[in-house]
Amino acid sequence: MSMTIEKKYIYCFRVRLLHAVIALSIFALIATAKLASHYFETGKVAHFFWSLHITWGYVFSLALVARIALLFSDDVYASWRGFIHLSVWQKVVSTGSFKGVVWSWGHHPLASLAYLGVYFCMLLSMMSGFLLARIEFDRGLILSKYYDELKYVVEFSLVHDLM
Repeated sequence: MSMTIEKKYIYCFRVRLLHAVIALSIFALIATAKLASHYFETGKVAHFFWSLHITWGYVFSLALVARIALLFSDDVYASWRGFIHLSVWQKVVSTGSFKGVVWSWGHHPLASLAYLGVYFCMLLSMMSGFLLARIEFDRGLILSKYYDELKYVVEFSLVHDLM
């Protein structure tokens, strides 16, 4: 008895590329933050790593915004239709059981609920990063009047580090 295995790509190149860029930028953001804050706390080297961190933050932000824009595309696996499964979520909540949850290809309907939380955390990290870049380094998209507003640093740093 022979079995035929079919290789099937369900995510388009754009989605794969954006996910790879997001993942790479997250690793770069973690590395540059650790290097700047733990090994080189002050001086030119720390400033260099923080500048790299901000640059990677822009790469991350652009890729994340592009991925969110793809949620509104026609691609069945990249769009929100393949990502948000309200009827399945309501069924699980109302019955209290995961039995009967079916899907053909792509993300499991319940895993997609967790991904919404991940996207929320990434957006929160992006926004707090923009604010911190303006407050601490006078760089970024936020209004320049927030430069050196130290009363916000602790709160936004906490949120940013948590995410």
